[in-house]
Amino acid sequence: MANWGNRRRMQPRPHARPAVATGARPQVRLAMAAGLAMAVFMGLAAFRETVVRAAPPMASAYAALGMRVNLVGLDFANVAARVAQDGGRRVLAVEGEIANPGGSQRVVPPVRLVLRAADGGALYSWSVKPTKAALNGGERVAFGARLAAPPADAFDAVLEFDSDSPPASAKKPPARPN
Repeated sequence: MANWGNRRRMQPRPHARPAVATGARPQVRLAMAAGLAMAVFMGLAAFRETVVRAAPPMASAYAALGMRVNLVGLDFANVAARVAQDGGRRVLAVEGEIANPGGSQRVVPPVRLVLRAADGGALYSWSVKPTKAALNGGERVAFGARLAAPPADAFDAVLEFDSDSPPASAKKPPARPN
């Protein structure tokens, strides 16, 4: 007869742990967090137009980082400004091109010109309608604007697309009969 009393009870064996140095876990977590942060930053950078369309206040954050956001999809090219005398009056003439670098057709909104003082404050602004309502991919159209008697303390001029004005292709509503 077997002596069962001297037999050891079987204890469950603890699961074997992987051979990892004790300080490695925080480093792995840090590397994973850094990788995730990098992926999020790259996504925000690559899709900045989509982000700004969804959250317009993000435009100022991108500008602070020096990243351009172009929601219109058009660019200015070959821009030149000069002040000349015309009939004894000073006249500011600004000329250039609007270019569509993309592959699809884009509506061309009015061009807003802003004259700024040396401190960056706006002195005067006005808008001009483009000669074409839309540009196909790769197409360009010339534009020009003139301002008689520009402010003498104007330091520079800024061009932007006037998204507040209706595009050149927008139709006016019909007049209501009285």
